[in-house]
Amino acid sequence: MKLTVNGNINEYYVQTLCLLFFPGERFSKTENEPNDAPCVEVSVAKEENAAKATVKITFLGKTVVKTHGENAEDSLVSDAERRAVGKAFFEAGKEATGIEPQWGILTGVRPSKIALSKLFNGENEEDVISDLERELFVSPKKAALVTSIASVEKKIIAKTNERSCSVYVSIPFCPTRCSYCSFVSVASKKLLSMLTCLFALALVFTTLAFVKPVAAADKLTTVAEAGAIEKYGNVVLSLTCDEIKAAGYEYGDVLKVKFLGKTI
Repeated sequence: MKLTVNGNINEYYVQTLCLLFFPGERFSKTENEPNDAPCVEVSVAKEENAAKATVKITFLGKTVVKTHGENAEDSLVSDAERRAVGKAFFEAGKEATGIEPQWGILTGVRPSKIALSKLFNGENEEDVISDLERELFVSPKKAALVTSIASVEKKIIAKTNERSCSVYVSIPFCPTRCSYCSFVSVASKKLLSMLTCLFALALVFTTLAFVKPVAAADKLTTVAEAGAIEKYGNVVLSLTCDEIKAAGYEYGDVLKVKFLGKTI
């Protein structure tokens, strides 16, 4: 597809918006595109204390143009520009393709991050859900889901202390790709060959994360507890038993982790 971006907006962000409506498309700035290829033009500009974005999408002989403005203070102009582009793109994309993404204009790898921030700022769950639906066009079902997850995260965080640590394990080779995710989305023999190395590195850094606070403790018997575990992506992992064993683990090895008051 041909993509043209004008103004103070991150082009990668615009590309992620394009993929919500045109999954699998590659991006080009040349005129040498097939006649039926989507053509997207995005422009954003500051007008006094507001940001105004215009999105033009030409697809299958149909052209749709949508404009959206967002108020902003000087220190938050970039945020307003991003919101303006996202909202204008959502409306244009929905009309041009008939697709209405359930996650709205959320992009990235942590859809609960915004909801969690709002909860910490004192909003109740009902208000957070309403904000997600109104400001980010998230569907009611997804807005309720992500807010409930953020609520659980908030409770876990409230139980942490200065001796707590969190463990994040990411295997970025999911069989399917969520619309908001920017992780690796194409599997190849070269990438899959990296799994053993990635797994080994993850074990090393996880070990260091536990060793460091123990070594700095007054007593060597002090143990750091893993208070939070985050898992994103498909629950089906691409690791084989041989790869896990090659990383230095044997059958019978056990890692005990405390999570929500239970030892796993």
